[in-house]
Amino acid sequence: MIANVMEIAPGIHRIEGDLGERYVCQYLLVGEERTLLVDTGLRDMPNTVIAPYLASLDRSLDDLDDVVISHADVDHCGGNRALRAIAPQARLHCGEADRAWIESNATMLAANYRWYEAYGFGPSADDVAFLERELGGDAPIDVGLQGGETLRLGPDWRVEVLALPGHTPGHLGLWDPRSGAAIIIDAVLRDGIYDRAGERLIPPRYYDARAYEATIRRLRALETEVRAGVPPQARGMLETCG
Repeated sequence: MIANVMEIAPGIHRIEGDLGERYVCQYLLVGEERTLLVDTGLRDMPNTVIAPYLASLDRSLDDLDDVVISHADVDHCGGNRALRAIAPQARLHCGEADRAWIESNATMLAANYRWYEAYGFGPSADDVAFLERELGGDAPIDVGLQGGETLRLGPDWRVEVLALPGHTPGHLGLWDPRSGAAIIIDAVLRDGIYDRAGERLIPPRYYDARAYEATIRRLRALETEVRAGVPPQARGMLETCG
């Protein structure tokens, strides 16, 4: 179901999908020439969350041109296979360093979620069953990104791909200079992930502390540029959600 939807900046829509005690977001960028989706959510969210929102705009999954997967986590790429089946025209992009995990459910499960079993602890059997179900099946990625690329959405609208490593090696975000909005997803999680009641569930998770710190510094610098260079209503729009 759709917990909440909103247009956070001109042409940029935030969609909230239910994830038990919290939510997960996808972003839709609707340009004059191309339509871009950020993340596919869990296995069924292309059908249950993203398609209904597109319908509210008199659009469908057939209108998607590009899909950028922010990073290798089940709630951000679990819908890849379903989306590929429904919208084969859409090109799937991800950070090249996350590609192996995103393309293969077995690799994702072993390397991202179960690697610490060798140290005597790991996800529960119920958690593993959830991951196996919600990863949704293998799906190929069309384009691997490194950061620094630009994606054209219209004659006067291009967004820049941001490399934001740390949380995962190939985490990506998007920077929209037109509105001063940065879509950063889980690249920076402040002091953790919270439920809807404001209770912290888990602390921030990252694979590379130095890269995570560098990502924080980069986004702070970006925010400084935003404050210095755009209208007040667009300043400091750093969007993040789990």
